Amino acid sequence: MKLILKIIGGFVALIIIAAIAIPMFISADFIKGQLQAQVKKATGRELEIKGKASISVLPNIAINVEDVTLGNPAGFASPYLVHMAKLETGAALMPLLSKELRITGVTLHGAKLHLEETKTGAKNWEFAMAKPAAEAKSAKATQTKSPLNALAIGRVTIKDTALYYSKAGAKPLAVEALNVSLDGADGRSPLSLNGSANYQGQPVQVKLGVEQSKALLAGKASPLLASFNVPSGVVNFDGTAQLGDAPKADGKFAFTSDNLGALMGWATGKKPAGNLPKKVSVKTQLGFAGMQAITLKDLNFAVDTLSGNGALVLNLAGAVPAVNGELTLGEINLDTLTGNAAGGGGSGGAGGKAADSSGGGWSTTPLDLSGLRAVNANLKLATPKLTTGKVQLSNIAASVVMNGGKMNLGIGNVSLYGGAAKGMVTLDGSGAVAGVGSNISLSAIDIEALMNAISGASKIKGIANVTLNVNGRGTNQRALVGALNGVGTLRVNNGAIKGINIASFLRDAKKGFVFGDGSTEATDFTELTASFKIANGVVSNSDLAMKSPVLRLGGSGTINLPARTINYRAVPTLVGTLKGQGGDDAQGGLDVPLNITGPWSKISVTPDLEGIVTNALKNPEALKNNLKGIKDTIGDLNSPKDIGAALLGIKKKTPADVPKDATIDATKPAPSTKEQLIQQGIGNLLGN
Repeated sequence: MKLILKIIGGFVALIIIAAIAIPMFISADFIKGQLQAQVKKATGRELEIKGKASISVLPNIAINVEDVTLGNPAGFASPYLVHMAKLETGAALMPLLSKELRITGVTLHGAKLHLEETKTGAKNWEFAMAKPAAEAKSAKATQTKSPLNALAIGRVTIKDTALYYSKAGAKPLAVEALNVSLDGADGRSPLSLNGSANYQGQPVQVKLGVEQSKALLAGKASPLLASFNVPSGVVNFDGTAQLGDAPKADGKFAFTSDNLGALMGWATGKKPAGNLPKKVSVKTQLGFAGMQAITLKDLNFAVDTLSGNGALVLNLAGAVPAVNGELTLGEINLDTLTGNAAGGGGSGGAGGKAADSSGGGWSTTPLDLSGLRAVNANLKLATPKLTTGKVQLSNIAASVVMNGGKMNLGIGNVSLYGGAAKGMVTLDGSGAVAGVGSNISLSAIDIEALMNAISGASKIKGIANVTLNVNGRGTNQRALVGALNGVGTLRVNNGAIKGINIASFLRDAKKGFVFGDGSTEATDFTELTASFKIANGVVSNSDLAMKSPVLRLGGSGTINLPARTINYRAVPTLVGTLKGQGGDDAQGGLDVPLNITGPWSKISVTPDLEGIVTNALKNPEALKNNLKGIKDTIGDLNSPKDIGAALLGIKKKTPADVPKDATIDATKPAPSTKEQLIQQGIGNLLGN
């Protein structure tokens, strides 16, 4: 026992003496020389150590070097690949006796790493060393068996380090203030990484946990937990991952950003598109099997005011991302999503910018549909409500196809103001000028509610069926409306023209044609049909046909959409019987032409006096017979003069106001004014 104790004691004493003696007999220059020689042999580069170099062996081996530079070969802009202010490392002493290398840790202080790639493709981080054939064969033979039984690495710490990357023709990148702590780098225990840095001048934080890092590095799957805090965004993943030639991942993924434009600008170093959404959040079960097959199951997301859920398949391998799938969306406001917050519907324009006088109330704020170029898509969508301007649609089932900046929105039987709509709407953001088109049909629509939503006013009400095929291009709302072209049809049943009641005017000769603002009068009809064309924003019609019990109405004219004005001539025909919609349109009657003119906000309806006389003189006998029928039917037409007064809007005079011998005599000299001419013509026609 005493012998054993003496041997152990002597061994310990030997170690202590060696620990004291080695630093005395091994100089710093020797250490530097050995390091430089080994680096030169391994990399072909020059290692320069300007600072201190030291080694100690108790309680463990410790090596410290300062002011270390690894040079670059010729042809690179930077003179060195890496410069380290200080490098500290070491190994446990006792395990070396069992051929186990256990590195106690590696600490790197104040390093600067310059990565470069030249025009020829040469990279300064590649160390291509040509070995003689004999040496290569010998090295291969010696690699058959490792001199170590085990390798373990303790904590790796990187402090205040910077990494720079430059490539010919590309913008340089810089990662500065890099601080990292890494445990489990040898794969013997779970890997844990915590790091922070400044990238593009903004702070970044990273956390990574790998349960089976050795398996992960060997191309096998391992549970993985990752978190990235980047400017204006947070990314989290909790699942499994697999590296190798075909990396895979499957797990819970979450992403949030309070400013997507700022995040994209930071990540790419480029100014982002101005119409990107601001706030974005995504939660999903992520499946990753390469950039061409990314699946998002149980997806829940929010983009500014838009939210939804569903499932998607993404392909990010192309120049433009592609997405396919099905989504159920919340309520959508297109004006909010596109930045046109004020919308249309007679609100004075979008974006809060007043239009000029020639704009007629349409916005001159530039239209920007360039965001449509950011993605290609083939989607099925559903939403309970969609709003644009003051127009609202509900119970929508739609399809969206996007390609090259063009979007086709196919809609099914969408609920719209008591009726339904279906067809196709197109948006074109592929060029500098925005394009819009539609080919839709509306059935059983409340036309008054729809027109109020579109233009802010409506002079017609009833249940309508409409077809519309229209398209246009423009840099702003006003220009777009002024470039609209297309065709359409209109049929309205059981409706009314608001603001005028022709039959009422003729029932009360004392009233005449009086048109004022806020009139509650209306001309009821059983059926109204028309077709129209649109050319450069001007709607023209020539076949208006309306039927009511005592009226037939034809008309033609234009509606100027850019100026928001109307110039229309309607010709009501008074019929002699109270037949309804099935009445004979060909029967004779009294034509009462009306001029409908003015801005949409204040439409004026006035009688065309010359037209009345002209139409009446075409067939005097038919007119007199018809008037007799009208008198018997409607009543309150006391004399032909009363009818003339009604047509002219002249207040009926009382007997005290009119001399007994006051008559219209065709033998008297011709009157001098237009009104007198018209009065005489009507008087001669109806009275004499």
